[in-house]
Amino acid sequence: MPAKKIKAILFDMDGVLLDSDFMHAVLFKRAFELHGFDISLGEVRQHLGGTVEQVVQKILSKHCVDDNAVIARIAKYEHEHVVDFFKYLKPKPKVDELLSELSASYKLALVSNDAHADARKKLSRFGLYDYFDVFVLADHVDKPKPDPEPLLKALELLGVSKSEAIYVGDREVDVQAGLAAGIQTILVGKNVTRLSPHHRVESLEHLLKWIKKSAPPS
Repeated sequence: MPAKKIKAILFDMDGVLLDSDFMHAVLFKRAFELHGFDISLGEVRQHLGGTVEQVVQKILSKHCVDDNAVIARIAKYEHEHVVDFFKYLKPKPKVDELLSELSASYKLALVSNDAHADARKKLSRFGLYDYFDVFVLADHVDKPKPDPEPLLKALELLGVSKSEAIYVGDREVDVQAGLAAGIQTILVGKNVTRLSPHHRVESLEHLLKWIKKSAPPS
């Protein structure tokens, strides 16, 4: 149990609030194809979790390609065409119920490796954007997750201490960032991570139950 009452909850977006892995996999695969690379959906999904540029760089490095211009062109396609692939994007079950209830008692921040414009489009599609008090996205920081900078910036903007916040993510980069920032970190889902979060829950429904029991608002 945290020493202080919880005042704020910080959320990752993709994989936590939105079921977007398949959408991103299809989009990245198409972007790679247009630039002459045959990358499978499975390979793309193995590398999701970073910024668009990080994902492209990691995948191309596996194919012995280290060309900043190519990386930039593929990332540019992803940013410009993400809306075209929204038919594959879905909200996570119970997400509206979760954010509606939590926003009445806690300050909420979105901390994602997406660009702000992309995050706004995704969340607005399902009416989720206005639940958040603070946004810290990839284009707001020098070092995105797994660096703790985005989480620390969110705390500063919210005006709360580390012990007064919870961070909710779904991937290794989230656990790394949360632990490095010194924030109680909750992992949603079954993704395997080398580092252990403070807590793990199966779904957003279980997350809401855990917060009500273990992290009541101040």
